Amino acid sequence: MIPADAVPVLETPRLRLRAPGLADFETWTGFLASDRSFHEGGPLDRLAAWRFWAADVAMWMLRGYGPFGVEDRASGAYLGEVGIYQGEGYPGPELGWFVVPE
Repeated sequence: MIPADAVPVLETPRLRLRAPGLADFETWTGFLASDRSFHEGGPLDRLAAWRFWAADVAMWMLRGYGPFGVEDRASGAYLGEVGIYQGEGYPGPELGWFVVPE
């Protein structure tokens, strides 16, 4: 396990990959309420979306890896998420991503 403040920050010339932040949840709520979330078990209401998102974020503390929030370095805009996931019942780690529709 690693503490929340030990999630690495990775930077490229255009992007910053950092720990998911609470502000990111609002974007996830919109995604998980939409028909786009069908393959993620959605659409989900806000409480179910919180549980889904919080479980992903907690992977850093529970497994030592998890999702990164992706943001544009120039504007600070949240662009989505990318990372390694292994939720309960997964046979092994899996690379996944989410990109905001905009």
